Amino acid sequence: MIVEIEYCDACGGLGMAVEVRDRIRASCGDAVDDVEVTPVTDGAFRVRADDEELFTTDRATYDPGRIVTAVCRRAT
Repeated sequence: MIVEIEYCDACGGLGMAVEVRDRIRASCGDAVDDVEVTPVTDGAFRVRADDEELFTTDRATYDPGRIVTAVCRRAT
C-alpha cells in the first residue's frame, strides 16, 4: 500500500507530516510499502492510502493517533 501525505508548507505543516509518516512506518510495518510526503498550497492536511482519502484536517483537529489508526486499518 502506498500512503500519501499532503501538507501545507506555508502553514508550517511539515512537522505534522513527518510525525505522521514516522508513526505510520512504526505502527503499520510491512503493510505499507511507502509513505510519500508532499507540500500543497491549499492549506489542507490530507492522508490517502492507495488513492483513497482517509483523512483531511487542519491544525485545530489534527490527531496523529487517529490518522495512524485509520491507515493501519486500511492496510490490513
